[in-house]
Amino acid sequence: GSAVSIFNQEFLNTSSNVLTWTQNSGTLPVTNLPASVHVYQNGQKLIESQYSITAPATITIDVNTHYDGSNYIVFAINII
Repeated sequence: GSAVSIFNQEFLNTSSNVLTWTQNSGTLPVTNLPASVHVYQNGQKLIESQYSITAPATITIDVNTHYDGSNYIVFAINII
């Protein structure tokens, strides 16, 4: 099996749909994104069509999904 590192970051009471990841030196995984990055809004896991990732560290929540005051938590799983 492979060893993994799991990072998470909270974005509380957000007013923007653009989240900037600062964990793990500001680098999100770049391969197998559906399995490597998990985005939750107010406790509910978002599906892939509800957000996009721009390397190395930007997560953009779809404008039809985001609303001001949302709390997000992002988990990133890196295989090491």
